[in-house]
Amino acid sequence: MYLKVRLADIKPEPWKNGLGMTQELLVWPHAHAWRVRLSLAKIGQSGEFSQFEHVKRWFTIIQGEGLDLCVDGRVIGLTASSPAFGFDGGLSCQAMLRDETVHAFNVMFGQGYHGSVIRVVDQGVIALGAIDCLGVFCVEPTRGLLGLDALNLGPGDLVWFTDLDESSGSLVIECGHCVVVLGGTLQ
Repeated sequence: MYLKVRLADIKPEPWKNGLGMTQELLVWPHAHAWRVRLSLAKIGQSGEFSQFEHVKRWFTIIQGEGLDLCVDGRVIGLTASSPAFGFDGGLSCQAMLRDETVHAFNVMFGQGYHGSVIRVVDQGVIALGAIDCLGVFCVEPTRGLLGLDALNLGPGDLVWFTDLDESSGSLVIECGHCVVVLGGTLQ
């Protein structure tokens, strides 16, 4: 089973602190009891991120010059070519923009739920193993295969697969730039 969401169809919502905007692409499986939240943030000013206790966050720059994240006193430089960066959502986190506006893909895994985030540029093969959900967010047009099913996605498209099992095989990205979200199991 899968769901396709287009970024262009999602209304941007301002942050409470006024420093950016978010387009929430997906809350899974339910808004009141979520395991995974996916969104795109447009960060217009340096400032503090909201804290989310018991949440694992992943952050991936997809457009802009980048920024420096200060997470619990440790500074990490991120650009559009950096791998996805994961951190404890309950920690203090500040973003310092290097230049203009930055667009970032955000993933949050709820308490007790584990997963990972992988940036794919051009092509790659990801063995799926024991996961129960899979997301592919496209930065550029992307073509690939999930098992025997073809994927042809445009910029800003998110495709979200559930009911996966070990027979799903591999995700093959033939060309494109995308961010892949692999959802694990409750622990």
